[in-house]
Amino acid sequence: MIPRNSAAIAVALAVLALGLSTPAHAVDPASAEASFEKFAKSWVADLERHAKGKRSGSIRYTAYDPAGVETSLQPTGNAAAPFVGTLTYTEIVYQCQSSKQRECQQVESAPVTEIFPYQGGKWRY
Repeated sequence: MIPRNSAAIAVALAVLALGLSTPAHAVDPASAEASFEKFAKSWVADLERHAKGKRSGSIRYTAYDPAGVETSLQPTGNAAAPFVGTLTYTEIVYQCQSSKQRECQQVESAPVTEIFPYQGGKWRY
């Protein structure tokens, strides 16, 4: 996870780390963007499922704001990984006085930025 203000630097470093290769096939930017948005929704849903699974019996848990999910797609100029997708969301930590309490208080909130390369027709993590 990379702080939001470092995302541009991280994208540039990720692109450089991928290296150069010959094109395997052209990828349509619109298809890649739609694919990344679907991947990002699934990623955040998995984070939420994992966090909910840890709630029972606990007094502190993490949740994710689905309304705060943002994606962006950048071409890399690299045929091996023609796109890099950036997923930004908010991670929220709640604290409860007991595991039976229904309303908990938000105690922390942090923006999270994750970067995924598009390689071999799939988003990699």
